[in-house]
Amino acid sequence: MTERARMVVLIFLLALTARVAYLEEAKETFLFNYPTVDSGTYEFYAAQTAQGELTTEDASQFSRIPFYRLFLAYLYKFGGRNLYFARFIQGVLGSLVCVFLFFLGNGVFGRRTGILSGIIASLYWPFIAFTEKFLPVNLAIFFGVLAVLALYKFMDRKRIIWLAASGVFFACASLSRANMALFGPAIAALFFFYYLKKDGIKKAFLGGVIFSLAFLAVLAPTIIKDYAGRKEVMPIQKNYAVGLYFGADLDRINIKPGYTWRKLMREVLSKKLVHIKERNFYFLNKTKDFFLSNPGRYFYNLVEKKYVLWNYYEFSPRENINYFRSQSRFLSLPLFNFGAISALSIFGMLFAWRAKRKKALPLYAFVFTYYASIILFMPLSRYRLPIVPFLIIFAAYSGSRLFEMVYQKEWRKFSFCMLFFIPLLLLTNTNVLLSYLGNFSRPHYYKGLVHSYIGEPDNALKELDVAFKKHPRDADIYLAVGDVYLKDFNNLDRAEFFYKRALDIEPAFPEVLEKLGIVYAKKGDIKTAKSIFQKILSDFPSENATTHINLGNCYGMDGDSESAEKEYKRALFLEPENLQGLYRLALLYEATGNPEAASIRARYNELIEALQDETALQ
Repeated sequence: MTERARMVVLIFLLALTARVAYLEEAKETFLFNYPTVDSGTYEFYAAQTAQGELTTEDASQFSRIPFYRLFLAYLYKFGGRNLYFARFIQGVLGSLVCVFLFFLGNGVFGRRTGILSGIIASLYWPFIAFTEKFLPVNLAIFFGVLAVLALYKFMDRKRIIWLAASGVFFACASLSRANMALFGPAIAALFFFYYLKKDGIKKAFLGGVIFSLAFLAVLAPTIIKDYAGRKEVMPIQKNYAVGLYFGADLDRINIKPGYTWRKLMREVLSKKLVHIKERNFYFLNKTKDFFLSNPGRYFYNLVEKKYVLWNYYEFSPRENINYFRSQSRFLSLPLFNFGAISALSIFGMLFAWRAKRKKALPLYAFVFTYYASIILFMPLSRYRLPIVPFLIIFAAYSGSRLFEMVYQKEWRKFSFCMLFFIPLLLLTNTNVLLSYLGNFSRPHYYKGLVHSYIGEPDNALKELDVAFKKHPRDADIYLAVGDVYLKDFNNLDRAEFFYKRALDIEPAFPEVLEKLGIVYAKKGDIKTAKSIFQKILSDFPSENATTHINLGNCYGMDGDSESAEKEYKRALFLEPENLQGLYRLALLYEATGNPEAASIRARYNELIEALQDETALQ
């Protein structure tokens, strides 16, 4: 075995060992088998997709960037819904990324940089932590690094196949993380201008065209299909404008419970802004108004946001990644963090620029293009994660150069570098977001949800009580407590009390209104229940099948079979396989002697049997 092959094996084993060690520890935690927030949603839709034909077709907003859903769906299709195995495969992909970085660092800056790149990536704790998350950023990192590696293979060997492969891999990354699509035109332009003098205009133009065609061959079909169906361009996700609005002012990213995010989402609903284009223009206009009213503050905030993006703090407001590190013995070890990597990477870029390392040009292009792209988003830790592999290479090069200075006893040069590096290191390790979200995380809330889900209501209330003490104005917690009293204890008075408290905090909260309507219906106050369900349907234009079913139930209790039938049919129009809607309509038809009762009941039984088969397979 050659020395390079030995290094590849050692880096892969180091990376995989770290990820398996974390998975073995994490599998005992409460969120492992019950992923929540976006992780839970992506996992759920992947599991749903695995039950049918594996295509990119899906109406869910979480399937608009389809590769990750299909990746999980294939694993579930052929191996069952095994959450540990799915996470393990993500760990394998993450370990391969570490090997790719060894090749990249070695090819661009030399052997020492390559080895150090692989080691840093293997032990960078957010990479390890996100292995356990069901999020498309894992694929975006894998395909993004593979695309850049293919780019360098082309630069070394001049084989068109590597250039086309790079375009394909960048497109795959774009179908996993939307802003990766910007690298298509960026890399095509880079090739044209870089090779213009070197190989002439014909070869430069040909290279750009080949890359672009390969890129579009993968990306274009999904874009065209999405635009034809929704009149939207697929990679531009639904919240880019609100992301820009939040990103304009760090005060607005204070997404603690009961604050900005839900308030703004309710705001667009109350204004009947249902279509994505309408919402985008609404938030673009709000951003424009903010800029025109205080341009100085606007630009100051952009600088402040860029500073946050270079800072070590892992900002993830809904599911605080820092909390999970503090609860993990393995992740709490002195592993590499972003503050150290960002400071070293800045130095590494300066070193490479001074040394005129032209081979580093694609890395520069990737770093600057990516940072320009996330001006539209809040500085969430997972948003910056795809750029970290390339910063690691620059950081490793910086570490290698500093080591050379010490080894060669170039103390004057080393002291001069330290004079600038130490303040930079302090700057990138300052927790600038502590005043915003330093004490905010939702572990007890999520744990309460899990206990409720698995039938442990007493434990659920204990966890939710702890969550209350930390965040007394979190309407979601009041909703969760109300659900426990309604579902598990059938205590209608307590459920009503907590639902009303949630509405005191967030009056336009349709999920709470829905539950409150159910409480009134169960109490026999059908008139109030109907008015609540009608209010939901009139005030919130995104129709909900469940609301129509509940309203239909109220009509049924009043003896208005015609109106009940109308509501059930509307629910089934929105969701043709809604079990509750089919069941209620079957009962209504059986009670009224409608001849369609048998077919509706048969369809219901068919879906129930399919659901039981699915459960048995799991």
